[in-house]
Amino acid sequence: MSNKDKYVGYRTSIEMYAKIKEQAKKRDIRISDFLRHAVEQCLTNDRTVVNQEFDTLKQQIEKKDEQIEHLHQLLAMEKQNMASITQQLEKKELLLEDLRNKSVWSRLKGAFFFISS
Repeated sequence: MSNKDKYVGYRTSIEMYAKIKEQAKKRDIRISDFLRHAVEQCLTNDRTVVNQEFDTLKQQIEKKDEQIEHLHQLLAMEKQNMASITQQLEKKELLLEDLRNKSVWSRLKGAFFFISS
């Protein structure tokens, strides 16, 4: 064992020790090697799960970013539509104000002139 290696030991039940010993014997390795491999495998699987979860979250964030961008585009279009409607309303208000300022007789003449032309 080198200076960089650390010793880890733990207590287990007799039944668990028997299972560990049996598995190590099946693989024709020492119990310590079996435990080392089991721990390494467990840690590798945990990393794999974390990486998979990270990838899933990353995909969800990318999808949400696309949705947000789409909403921004819709909002910009809505603002353009509102500006256009506002301009149309202002024009209509000017026409109505112009009609209000004319006498009834002038309005009737304008209506008949419009119909006859």
